[in-house]
Amino acid sequence: MTKEDWEAVIGLEVHAQVSSNTKLFSSSSTEFGAEHNTQVSLVDAAMPGTLPILNYYCIEQAIRTGLALSAEIIIKNGRVFINDNEKEIRIARIHLEQDAGKSVHEESRTYVELNRAGVALMEIVSEPDLRSSAEAAECMKKLRQILRYIGSCDGDMEKGSLRCDANVSVRLKGSSTFGTRCEIKNLNSIRYIVQAIDYEIQRQIEILESGEEISQDTLLFDVASGKTKVMRSKEDASDYRYFPEPDLLPVEVSQDKIDLIQSSLPELPDQKKAAIH
Repeated sequence: MTKEDWEAVIGLEVHAQVSSNTKLFSSSSTEFGAEHNTQVSLVDAAMPGTLPILNYYCIEQAIRTGLALSAEIIIKNGRVFINDNEKEIRIARIHLEQDAGKSVHEESRTYVELNRAGVALMEIVSEPDLRSSAEAAECMKKLRQILRYIGSCDGDMEKGSLRCDANVSVRLKGSSTFGTRCEIKNLNSIRYIVQAIDYEIQRQIEILESGEEISQDTLLFDVASGKTKVMRSKEDASDYRYFPEPDLLPVEVSQDKIDLIQSSLPELPDQKKAAIH
């Protein structure tokens, strides 16, 4: 068999930082590039006994994004069009989550840096409708354009405001069965999205053509080598051990509020292009 006998199946999980001056559950600043641990409240640091206060602006921006993607609120069954609007990519859902802190390695020591802990992110999850790295890149560009138009995310990939995880599998052309997928984490440029997906497609084809099976792994993309590397074995949903957060109450949004946000949307890129033609 040749590479042309195989088909890639790709879905994206896009993490877009909400354009908010403060975090999702605290008044700490979200300004980029501040000194280490200068933008951390007790809530951000998860100190026992502290209670979160919801930033409703972030809720509004998530709704705004859902409406711009023609989704149901709250928020599922959206869509984005690529390839000169000839192909529809379904958006399964959008949800709000918090960014995490990180480890900073300096010489022989490791430090914990919490400035980004608690920053509001929208996770925009596509269905596995993409069939190539080029389509994945086009989808990412289109989402970034829409987010910038409506102002819900600045789309700055260099600063980490926009990044994605790519779920990649391959199958023989004509098959309706999905292959075993691997997830490539934290791709923060269009170029790396293309390189990582192309390498992973070829890696999986070579494994299957050798008679072996794909292991469902979480991967990192090594920029220096241009290869994906195993980070950990992929968990099933049951292994995430989700549990209810007793301090977070349901958020009810009225239809009047949704209509008000809808009326404030600008003319979107596809609408503007259609008006010109």
